[in-house]
Amino acid sequence: MRTTLIAGFSAALFIGGCATNTQTAKSTNHDESVCEMPAIEGTPTVAKSFAKFGEEQKLAAADTVPVSSVLASPDQYEGKYVRMSGVVTAVCPKKGCWMRVASADAKPGDANVFIKFPDPPEGMYIPLEAVGHTTTIEGTVKNGTMSEAAARHFKQDAGASADEIAQVVGDQKQVMIAKPAVTIEGVGKAN
Repeated sequence: MRTTLIAGFSAALFIGGCATNTQTAKSTNHDESVCEMPAIEGTPTVAKSFAKFGEEQKLAAADTVPVSSVLASPDQYEGKYVRMSGVVTAVCPKKGCWMRVASADAKPGDANVFIKFPDPPEGMYIPLEAVGHTTTIEGTVKNGTMSEAAARHFKQDAGASADEIAQVVGDQKQVMIAKPAVTIEGVGKAN
């Protein structure tokens, strides 16, 4: 019983002391934080990492359009230097020399933007881990055609089955980017 009374009395003194300290601190410039609970800040932000490939980007983030907008109206963007965002859907598994970008909700077989880089002399250029990551691409939009042989080659590179490759017949319409400037969120440089 005596211990309970002492503990209660001590707590009352501590609480009363904090109230007194708060009032005293206001008038004598003492540190109020001794008796106050520190403010809880929001979740700290973590700086995002970006790997850069190709040319330097020139446009501001505010100029970015979704890749789906370019794919929906490719003629509107033909020959224009554009900054667009999307998700990497495929990367060349042999050299990392090409990648495909589509909207986040794209399904296999949906339209995409094809970006080709010069083959690196050794190693990979775009890392395979880029697939599924958000990317920002800048470059001049070219609405072209890919020959049947090239389209089959890129399908084969991507690991498509013989049946999938055989389904590529004739030239294929393809939105491409000339002189690409690419950043990919959350991946490291391959080389």
